[in-house]
Amino acid sequence: METLFVLDLSENRLSGKIPDCWKNKKFTVFNLASNKLTGTIPNSFGNLSGGWLNLSNNSLNGEPFEALKSMEWLQSLDLGQNQLSGKIPSWWVMQTSHLQNLRLRKNLFSGDIPTSICELSYLKILDLADNNFSGSIPPCIDHLSGMVQKPTEDTAPMASPPAAPPVVGNDQELEKEGLKQVLKGYEQDYTKKLKYLVNIDLSNNSLTGSIPDGLTSLSGLIGLNLAHNHLSGKIPSKIQQMKSLESIDFSNNNLYGPIPTSMSNMDSLGFLNLSNNNFSGPIPRNDHFLTFDEPSFVDNPYLCGEPLKNKCFGGDEVPSSMAHENNSGNGDKKEKVLFYFVTALGFITGFWAFFGTLLLKKNWRHAYFHYMDEVADKMYVATMVRVARLQR
Repeated sequence: METLFVLDLSENRLSGKIPDCWKNKKFTVFNLASNKLTGTIPNSFGNLSGGWLNLSNNSLNGEPFEALKSMEWLQSLDLGQNQLSGKIPSWWVMQTSHLQNLRLRKNLFSGDIPTSICELSYLKILDLADNNFSGSIPPCIDHLSGMVQKPTEDTAPMASPPAAPPVVGNDQELEKEGLKQVLKGYEQDYTKKLKYLVNIDLSNNSLTGSIPDGLTSLSGLIGLNLAHNHLSGKIPSKIQQMKSLESIDFSNNNLYGPIPTSMSNMDSLGFLNLSNNNFSGPIPRNDHFLTFDEPSFVDNPYLCGEPLKNKCFGGDEVPSSMAHENNSGNGDKKEKVLFYFVTALGFITGFWAFFGTLLLKKNWRHAYFHYMDEVADKMYVATMVRVARLQR
């Protein structure tokens, strides 16, 4: 059977290895998710021609991309929640140029996020969360043109890429398939609403560097999760351009600087988590930001203002905790200066009190130097006697 439009054996108790018998097969949907499958992905998968491949929530292992080569018309790949490992090769990304959904979360993938991902112009969901990816977020991420515009009724359907084979272009079958995504702090299963979702989730990795400024040009993004990494730097100043964002999670990083006041104009934003960073200054408290509670901002020691208990200090809006630390530091400096001043003053006073007296009183001066001569003579005699004894 060369053409099989839909194979859906998901959510059963299938176990063992996936058979290696898929050469030259065509499909629209191939779904083996949520079973107990083990072993590696068979090499014959590379000869499959189809649109939607879901092997998530099993116990598959090994490096999968060699087995998934030559899948030019693949539109959605879900390998999440397995034990797969290795790096994402650039050559594989270039071969899957029509990919719209890439979900690899909760695996053991490592290495840098390849810059070739930026060339996936149809990509709407990039989910690499809960892996071991390192390095920086590709600065070319603004090239993801599929994330620039928020999907509407006219643009949302999982339409086939240009010149796609008819077997892949079965939109009705594709629209029945779902994808699990973490948005607004919890995981949801998106099926009917999937066509309207544009999401980037890179959380729980070891990413470093700053948040690329180009990310703000992805104005169609609905969810952005960069939590639990090692990112540093400031929030991009033009983040308010991301008008479609409903969920932002930058928590548990090393981000610093002020929260851009323009973020309070992001009317679609319903979930915000900036906790466990090093942000400073006042929290914007106008417009939409009034809806966010304390958990959105906690564990930023230099952040101040409502809803935190840490009040801002003075006209410069410096956090009171920072002001206290600065005052303590200034107090320590003043104490040191005072100590050195008193010590120097005491030395100068003692010096001139002694030598000034000798200078003014002649008989005291003669007595002092006579006494010093006697002391010097006694020390000289004692030294010479000891040297003579040692020579014997």
